[in-house]
Amino acid sequence: PVRIVVRTVLPNCVAPITVLATLATGTAILDAAGLSFLSLGPRPEQAQCAWWCSTLAASSLLCFSR
Repeated sequence: PVRIVVRTVLPNCVAPITVLATLATGTAILDAAGLSFLSLGPRPEQAQCAWWCSTLAASSLLCFSR
């Protein structure tokens, strides 16, 4: 049974996971742009790298929890 899962199920899961990750990244970018437009984004002196890391981590958790 493990061999069947590894050879048939997992390869068929790669494409949907890639698509969901791509869409989640686009959503994170749009969310950041919208929040920055409303002056609710990160402070100018704060590096956005940390904000992006937390945003992408949260969006990946939301993406894979469904």
